[in-house]
Amino acid sequence: MSFDIAETDEGRIWSPDGPLLIGADGHALPDAVDLSSTPVADALADLSGFRAPEFGDSLCFTLPPHDS
Repeated sequence: MSFDIAETDEGRIWSPDGPLLIGADGHALPDAVDLSSTPVADALADLSGFRAPEFGDSLCFTLPPHDS
Protein backbone atom coordinates (compact mmCIF):
# COMPACT_ATOMS: atom_id res chain seq x y z
CA MET A 1 0.00 0.00 0.00
CA SER A 2 1.42 3.38 -1.00
CA PHE A 3 0.14 6.89 -0.23
CA ASP A 4 0.33 10.13 -2.22
CA ILE A 5 1.19 13.60 -0.98
CA ALA A 6 -1.54 16.26 -1.12
CA GLU A 7 -1.32 20.04 -0.87
CA THR A 8 -3.70 21.71 1.61
CA ASP A 9 -4.08 25.20 3.06
CA GLU A 10 -1.99 23.98 6.01
CA GLY A 11 0.77 22.52 3.80
CA ARG A 12 1.61 19.06 2.51
CA ILE A 13 0.01 15.97 4.02
CA TRP A 14 -0.03 12.22 3.44
CA SER A 15 -3.32 11.71 1.63
CA PRO A 16 -5.65 8.88 2.71
CA ASP A 17 -7.58 9.19 -0.57
CA GLY A 18 -7.02 6.47 -3.16
CA PRO A 19 -3.86 4.71 -1.97
CA LEU A 20 -2.09 2.51 -4.47
CA LEU A 21 -2.70 -1.14 -3.63
CA ILE A 22 -0.37 -3.77 -5.05
CA GLY A 23 -1.24 -7.44 -4.79
CA ALA A 24 1.10 -10.26 -3.82
CA ASP A 25 1.67 -10.92 -7.51
CA GLY A 26 3.10 -7.40 -7.97
CA HIS A 27 0.18 -6.04 -9.99
CA ALA A 28 -1.76 -2.92 -8.98
CA LEU A 29 -5.29 -3.59 -7.80
CA PRO A 30 -7.75 -1.43 -9.74
CA ASP A 31 -10.24 -0.55 -6.99
CA ALA A 32 -9.13 2.38 -4.85
CA VAL A 33 -9.92 2.20 -1.16
CA ASP A 34 -11.44 5.19 0.64
CA LEU A 35 -9.60 5.51 3.93
CA SER A 36 -10.67 9.11 4.67
CA SER A 37 -12.91 8.23 7.67
CA THR A 38 -10.78 5.51 9.24
CA PRO A 39 -8.06 5.23 11.88
CA VAL A 40 -5.59 5.08 8.96
CA ALA A 41 -6.52 8.69 8.06
CA ASP A 42 -5.99 9.71 11.70
CA ALA A 43 -2.56 8.05 11.72
CA LEU A 44 -1.60 9.77 8.44
CA ALA A 45 -2.68 13.14 9.91
CA ASP A 46 -0.56 12.52 13.02
CA LEU A 47 2.40 11.52 10.88
CA SER A 48 1.98 14.61 8.68
CA GLY A 49 1.85 16.78 11.81
CA PHE A 50 5.01 15.18 13.18
CA ARG A 51 6.94 15.62 9.92
CA ALA A 52 5.29 17.03 6.84
CA PRO A 53 6.13 15.09 3.69
CA GLU A 54 8.22 16.60 0.93
CA PHE A 55 7.74 15.80 -2.74
CA GLY A 56 9.93 12.82 -3.51
CA ASP A 57 9.18 11.17 -0.14
CA SER A 58 7.39 7.84 -0.14
CA LEU A 59 5.21 6.13 2.42
CA CYS A 60 4.54 2.45 1.84
CA PHE A 61 3.72 -0.48 4.04
CA THR A 62 3.03 -4.16 3.59
CA LEU A 63 -0.01 -5.95 4.92
CA PRO A 64 0.59 -9.57 5.92
CA PRO A 65 -1.42 -12.20 4.03
CA HIS A 66 -4.77 -13.00 5.58
CA ASP A 67 -6.39 -16.40 5.24
CA SER A 68 -10.17 -16.28 5.30
